[in-house]
Amino acid sequence: MFENLSRPTRKIMQIFDTSKDSLTYASHEFNSPQKNGTIEFWVFHPNDSFYIRLKSNSEVGPSLIIKNNFDVFDWHHIRIDFECSEGMYCGLESNEYRLTIDGISLGDFYYYEPTSNIQKFEIITNKGRASFRFFYIDAVGYSWDPNYDIGDNLN
Repeated sequence: MFENLSRPTRKIMQIFDTSKDSLTYASHEFNSPQKNGTIEFWVFHPNDSFYIRLKSNSEVGPSLIIKNNFDVFDWHHIRIDFECSEGMYCGLESNEYRLTIDGISLGDFYYYEPTSNIQKFEIITNKGRASFRFFYIDAVGYSWDPNYDIGDNLN
């Protein structure tokens, strides 16, 4: 299908959406709420855009819309640093996050609504023109995982 889809030694997850009128998503709820941290992963997404949402149980933290302003037929590394507490995680202030794509920081942004912690990570397809949308994610890593160090999934 796509010649750049393979990533050796990885377990790739495909998310496939067959409806233009609804959203399809993958979600991971953490074992415990996180006040700050880093989430890293690889994405292959040949469609127009997708969403990333970080949530607590009662509040929505950052919701990011990733538009394909990069090569859509290749893998891209995404890193999200977030801070919900006093501040200073990776130089972030309270209720601030940083989005980095392929090693290029797109900036530091404040949450639309303050949240006390993050407990869930979601990747969501975009409603839209196409009758089907899909994307692949690989090598998801969390800074609070004792078996993961930030940057472990870069290669």
